[in-house]
Amino acid sequence: PLDRPYLAAAPVYAMMGRLDKAKAMIAGFDSAHKGMRRYADAETRAAAMGDLLMAQGRYKDAVSEYTRAELPICGVCGFPALARAHDLAGNADSAIAYFTRYVETPTQLVRGFADPWYLAGSHKRLGELLEAKGDLKGAVAHYEKFVELWKNADPELQPKVAEVRKRLDRIRANEAK
Repeated sequence: PLDRPYLAAAPVYAMMGRLDKAKAMIAGFDSAHKGMRRYADAETRAAAMGDLLMAQGRYKDAVSEYTRAELPICGVCGFPALARAHDLAGNADSAIAYFTRYVETPTQLVRGFADPWYLAGSHKRLGELLEAKGDLKGAVAHYEKFVELWKNADPELQPKVAEVRKRLDRIRANEAK
């Protein structure tokens, strides 16, 4: 039981909308590890619980769990999830702060695992949030980074790139006036 990937499976089930299975994985972890918790286990459990709470639409509660889940090994790997939870909870300023901390952290060994999953999307959402706040210069910078990262993305992802290119064109046209 100690070798079972409870905390790896729980977020996957949560993303699939199988909240019953996600809860069962977390409960299974708790049962198998009763009295044996290490610091990293508690951090990983908090991240899995945050994913479950996000899937339930309990964004403010997810913020609390993700805050507890900042892993000591990476330090910033949990920032995209925390930023997203703040974003969905309506805390735009906090979302901007965490997305910014994530994308501005040097990449050497620090974000290697997270970047393939979160870097492009973090730039895109950061651009959207900054544009909504009227920071067009900041929005353009992050939109450009998104486009650069996804310029050769798979064809089914190219509509997102085209959408951001249109945003860039609109902002630049308004700035030229």
